Amino acid sequence: MSRRHRLHGRIYSARMQWPGFPVDALPEWLYQLAMLLYERTKAPFPMIISLLLTAISLAAQGGYDVRGRKNSSPGPVSLYILILASSGERKSTLDRMIMRVFREENRRLLELYEQDRLRYQVEIEIWKAEKKAFETALKRAIKDGGDTEDCRGALEAHLYNKPVAPVKRQVLYEDTTERALLEGLQGRGISAGLISDEAGNVLKKNLFSNPANLNTLWGGRDCYLNRMDGSFAIEDPRFTVSLQIQPELWLHSPKLANHFIRESGLIARFLVCHPESTQGTRFEDNTERPPLSSIPEWLAFETLLEKLLREGQHNGGKRKVLNILEQAHLTNLCNMTEGELNEGFSLDGFQDVGSKIGENVQRLAALLHLCSRKSEDDMSILPDCVENAFDLCAWYINQSMALPEAPEVNDAHMLLKWMDEHCNEERWYRGFPTSDLLTYGPNALRDNGRMRRAMFKLLELYPDRFRLIETQGRTPGRSGPKYFVSHERFMECWNNQG
Repeated sequence: MSRRHRLHGRIYSARMQWPGFPVDALPEWLYQLAMLLYERTKAPFPMIISLLLTAISLAAQGGYDVRGRKNSSPGPVSLYILILASSGERKSTLDRMIMRVFREENRRLLELYEQDRLRYQVEIEIWKAEKKAFETALKRAIKDGGDTEDCRGALEAHLYNKPVAPVKRQVLYEDTTERALLEGLQGRGISAGLISDEAGNVLKKNLFSNPANLNTLWGGRDCYLNRMDGSFAIEDPRFTVSLQIQPELWLHSPKLANHFIRESGLIARFLVCHPESTQGTRFEDNTERPPLSSIPEWLAFETLLEKLLREGQHNGGKRKVLNILEQAHLTNLCNMTEGELNEGFSLDGFQDVGSKIGENVQRLAALLHLCSRKSEDDMSILPDCVENAFDLCAWYINQSMALPEAPEVNDAHMLLKWMDEHCNEERWYRGFPTSDLLTYGPNALRDNGRMRRAMFKLLELYPDRFRLIETQGRTPGRSGPKYFVSHERFMECWNNQG
């Protein structure tokens, strides 16, 4: 009997509440585990699946890579996931349950770090005392006019043997700064994740001030950072991100809002989940439920996470490579997506998101394979896994395309699009008089208050690209027309006028 028939009732229930979500794409035990967590928490089902995938990504990325095409370089299995959910959707409850293994690992790593730190403090004090003795001997030799070669050699050798301070490692970052995160990733092949059930706190730490770093980490590429107090390298990193944020904060945060991370290319890397709320339907009964630790699906999940974590920590820096068995199948799916990027098709206007679907499908397929393989030696990803990963990825892309934007952001982009279409017309070559924007601009913005809000939002979003110029009026002391111009046109047409 097929899994679909065995679980028909539950699948029907999930489909009714979350139509379109590809429940059939999930391995059986993972689906059962998600339903178990849903029955306990009443949290949105897609959010539960997204957090489970986050945990598997974080556990697996240190020990496994995936290769999509023959002779291509293997790449990370890491996921970036963005969850938009209102307060009260049980985000923290789920995070506390699903991420327990990683918090335990953090505690273990902290204990090891404290031991190394105490050992380092002893070693550095001894090193300093010895350094002082070598310096004294060298000074004495110089003063006495004797042979200083031996003293110099001894001091030089000692300086080269200075103890190295231990790096504080974490597998899970929750409330951190960009600097602390990047310093924790320094070295080669370090695996970690940024998991926040309150991403508003992450924003306060300016973690998204440089999206290029997050783009680099997603690709597993080397990153070299220069700081005033020193430089360090991050080589071959593996990094998972899961951000849970309230839609209201998303709409009104210039650091996370859609325009910002889309322009930087960061949103294209995220799998976006914006599920319907379950609030108002979460009625409780008096059913006594056994503890999670006694449920086979939960035990299998935590055992899998612990096993994958250990594989990544004891692999000698060499990850195992999962290979997609029928590469032509993946190619066909990617080609189908490529066709949807054309004008008038489903991904028109979302080419950035569509461009990453191939890589995200590979990563999801690898994780689904690790959840469903029968043998630990099985490194070949079957077409069914690829197909299921594509179905999941398509659902996430639809969610990404429906990301909400604040009204003034939409108006700003509407104005930007109109200006891009008309900037080469001769009468507007020097820029757009604000009066002309009201007269000839987008119909929806031909209201003075709404146009002003759109203009100032553009200036806020793109401070290095646009400026508002106030000219001198014919009557002394009175201002003339205001021009909204791009930086390029300002340099070309206005800069010489002072």
